[in-house]
Amino acid sequence: MITCFLGEVALEKSKARIDKTLAENPSVDGIALDYIGYVNLHSCECEDCKARLAAWLKANGRAENEESRNLFFRGQLVEYINALVDHAKGVRPGIKVAMHLYPAFRPDPLYGKDLKADYIEETVAWYFQWPDEKISDYTRKILSAPHLPGSASIPFVGLNASQTSALAYKSPERLEAELKLILAAGGHQLAVCNGRDMVKPGYREVFQRHCRLQTEK
Repeated sequence: MITCFLGEVALEKSKARIDKTLAENPSVDGIALDYIGYVNLHSCECEDCKARLAAWLKANGRAENEESRNLFFRGQLVEYINALVDHAKGVRPGIKVAMHLYPAFRPDPLYGKDLKADYIEETVAWYFQWPDEKISDYTRKILSAPHLPGSASIPFVGLNASQTSALAYKSPERLEAELKLILAAGGHQLAVCNGRDMVKPGYREVFQRHCRLQTEK
């Protein structure tokens, strides 16, 4: 059974995990968050969340319908993530926070503009092949959306170079086509998973042709 991540109890456990991680790594100046979302891609259906939804609907004078549910569960997701970012920056002022938006929130997959993380990796090309038009559209949308101060979205690409993996295989040729689409849509930074496949023969050369390492001064 997957425990609900919403609510004060789960939030305090997550904060404690951040505290432990930073205490054990006193020299790190960044932390990454991943896999924060609803496993059904829409909502949490535990009894606590049902009660929170009912209270929210009553307080806001709204009927329970798809629009209201999406608004509530999106808000809960944003609130939870931002609380973790605030906590990490409170524990270690100046720390950078990066995160990948996954699992996707299907009613509004591109919600990174409302998050406080410094680097928000939003998927524009998943492991299985997305239409070219979707890749270009998602890239333009995440880069043009007004973000919170200090935050920026980065196009994320899923990469699997193994033809025997459970994940969809992506050829070097398809990877190169996706990178060209992202560049043409204005993308100048990139997040990739997994990093091991980036340096494999055929893939390494694609990244060398289209990417260069950027360091902050």
